Amino acid sequence: MNFYYEFNIVPDFLSALTHERLKELYNSLLTCACTNRKKEIDIVVRLLRNNLNIKQRKIFSKKVLWLLKKFAFKKYKVDFILCVSRIKELIKKEPINFKLIENGLYSIEDIAYSNFIG
Repeated sequence: MNFYYEFNIVPDFLSALTHERLKELYNSLLTCACTNRKKEIDIVVRLLRNNLNIKQRKIFSKKVLWLLKKFAFKKYKVDFILCVSRIKELIKKEPINFKLIENGLYSIEDIAYSNFIG
């Protein structure tokens, strides 16, 4: 399953491309798709490290928390622990970019650790 991010700006030059060139572009863009949740978390975390406005930070922070919930099971315990520890480091290093994640992170950790035990 692929996960895509939507960008609102569509360059004018796309309408001038032939069908063949559009297919080439499409195939090139396929390599940019997030093919798993861990890769998607990495990308969203990288986006959060940029200077975003508050609305963008809220959107991406919620997305990180949503993705972490997907790892809150025994099967993904190692990935979950690695992602959470990385995010906690970023909360300390870059509080402006990652502070919105902090509160939700603790409740997801509680759920995950009870799932890991059970």
